[in-house]
Amino acid sequence: MPRTWDEATFTAKLSAFIQLPDAVAALDLARQGDERAFEAIVKASVDYMEGPDGVAYREALRALATPELLARWLGRGVNERRTAALALTAREPAHVALIRKALADADDAVRAIARRSLRSWRRGDALHGLARELLAHGDARVRAEAAEILGGMADRADVDTLRDALAGETDARTRGHLTRAIERIG
Repeated sequence: MPRTWDEATFTAKLSAFIQLPDAVAALDLARQGDERAFEAIVKASVDYMEGPDGVAYREALRALATPELLARWLGRGVNERRTAALALTAREPAHVALIRKALADADDAVRAIARRSLRSWRRGDALHGLARELLAHGDARVRAEAAEILGGMADRADVDTLRDALAGETDARTRGHLTRAIERIG
């Protein structure tokens, strides 16, 4: 994305946006391609995702949050990793590897945010492969989410995989999710 604003204009517009978020301003900032706006756009998109401007905030986020930017932020400090995790969505096939990385993060909040990102979409080959892989994850909450995804995809080829996971599952809640997934595919 080409930058069309000079430094003073960008800084002023970013400061104004931080003070009073606005969907049009979010899109304008995102189109500058400057990752200094990333945290503010993520915050606004979280704050206003259910409002009438939610679609515009998500569009701004998609415009700025390239897989490369997200990978950089997932490799930084805990606050940056949390911010990047909030921008992840399983709707984007390129984010699947980043979700995998966030699910292995040392910070529980990053992992929790990544689990929520799995709920944003229930289709796609990359997500299907990740869900199968996540049935063996060390966190029972992740395994439960993987079972939900596979159950929603309703692919008969997953029944044996789900049954194998159920046979070795020790967490009662996750066992319930695995059982329901098998029944949904049925």
